[in-house]
Amino acid sequence: MLRAAGARGIVFGLLDTTPETPPALIDACRRANLLLLQLPIEVPFAAVTHAAANIVADARRNPLMTTLRRAETFANTLAAEHGAAGVLRVLRHEHPDLPLALVDRTGALLAEAGTSLTAGDRTVTTTALMRKPPPLELVLDAGTATLLPVGAFGQPEAALLCLRPAAHLSEAELSALSQAAHFLVLDIARRQAVRASEERFAHELIDMIISGTGSTPDITRRLAAFGLDGGEALVVLAVSSRGDTTMPELAARP
Repeated sequence: MLRAAGARGIVFGLLDTTPETPPALIDACRRANLLLLQLPIEVPFAAVTHAAANIVADARRNPLMTTLRRAETFANTLAAEHGAAGVLRVLRHEHPDLPLALVDRTGALLAEAGTSLTAGDRTVTTTALMRKPPPLELVLDAGTATLLPVGAFGQPEAALLCLRPAAHLSEAELSALSQAAHFLVLDIARRQAVRASEERFAHELIDMIISGTGSTPDITRRLAAFGLDGGEALVVLAVSSRGDTTMPELAARP
């Protein structure tokens, strides 16, 4: 009955009336392959219960403390503007055997540690991010990779890749990867904010040039912010991702 209930062993407390463990109990435990512990008379059962409770509490507390310390390290890393590369370094410090990479939905490699993704790997990743929901694993040139979507709402903005199959990852490793994915959302949001600011700045510059409202020194200064020399000849290139866009339509777009 104890075996069916999932018991792993029995603690038999000795008493003055039973100074030895009954042989019948020893034989029964041996047949059921149950561990049998003999508790001396001077040790109360309360001490055993207290020790067992402490072991269970430590088993629950240690992973929680690890998660809290890791979260603090992630936050400090991002606050120091080390970005995605810093987050991956934190992960690798805790789990040095995990090959990691972060790829956004455009195929850009934002960070990697312990691996080197090919252009084909990045293409496979971006294709997977377009699926709803994205797959949990990808087959890449380097082998099977576990994919963790990075993004708070809607379609993921990036994928955290671990070049190990999910079945080969421990619970602690999966927990660390999942936590990292949540913090990487912050770095992705920062990148998007910077990109949006640059795009607004670029639109303003183009409007100044087209309308003729901007002075030459002002335009030159703004071009320099993009690494362009206003004194050199410049060429404007317009690109559309739509195959049915005509040249007049493309030229008319802001």
